[in-house]
Amino acid sequence: MRSYLDCFGCFMDQGLDVARRSGADEAQQRLILNEIAGMFPSFDLETRPPVMSLKINRTIRDMTGVFDPYADEKKRCNELALKAVGLVRSNIAAASDSLTRAMEYAIAGNSIDFGANHHLDIDETLADLISGEESKLASQSGSTFMLEAFRKELSKARSLLFISDNAGEIVFDMLLIEAIAALYPDISITVAVRDEPIINDATLEDAKTIGLNNVCEVISSGSPAPGTPLDLCSDEFLERFFSSDMVVAKGQGNYETLNDAPRMIYLLFRVKCRVISHHCGGAMGDIMLIPSQSID
Repeated sequence: MRSYLDCFGCFMDQGLDVARRSGADEAQQRLILNEIAGMFPSFDLETRPPVMSLKINRTIRDMTGVFDPYADEKKRCNELALKAVGLVRSNIAAASDSLTRAMEYAIAGNSIDFGANHHLDIDETLADLISGEESKLASQSGSTFMLEAFRKELSKARSLLFISDNAGEIVFDMLLIEAIAALYPDISITVAVRDEPIINDATLEDAKTIGLNNVCEVISSGSPAPGTPLDLCSDEFLERFFSSDMVVAKGQGNYETLNDAPRMIYLLFRVKCRVISHHCGGAMGDIMLIPSQSID
């Protein structure tokens, strides 16, 4: 997906947030914003938004010397999410449709602002969110949440590559992986994470912290961007990407970099901005489970 002029405001907002998390004072924050604004006149709108985000984050890293400004938030997100694992795992197991319930939790995990509320009641918040996800899915059409087609592909697959999104939410992705493995025990599952810290995206360190490596194989995508631009990915990842029977990419950053991938993949994300809404055809807040290419 290309960038749009609407993206420029988000680039500035993200830059300011990263600068502040990096400890920059107001004077340095202004220098950083000036640097970002100076990129816009020559910015090619054919560039995918996560690639521009990578450039912005590396610029701020160079200017502040801070490698991982979201480290504390990611740690807190993982810890809070892990507190809910027992409850969530039992609720998934007790559900009449464990795959749908696991997907609801995986999407709910993407919706919780762990970093903004240090005293988050994770059990109560998840219960409220799951109720909302059930209502949302019930009201959506099968053209935006294509679960039955997804089930059909799972029943035929022997290998699945799952491309993760953020820290914290990766805990609920792990429970979705567990549910898929229980329902389809013949599938070999691999999860790919980011190659290095970028915003609050999950890395190998986060995967190890939550125990995901005890559930399935975990690899780095090789991507330093908050998405999966294939030209920035490692050879190991690309081999898995093209050889796996199924690929699932989670989150908007992966949608922005893989919606036109040169193979069919499933994209699982919530619509959080107007540009994405216009591009994918979903309404704001919709939960999307769609193939990147048309299927029979």
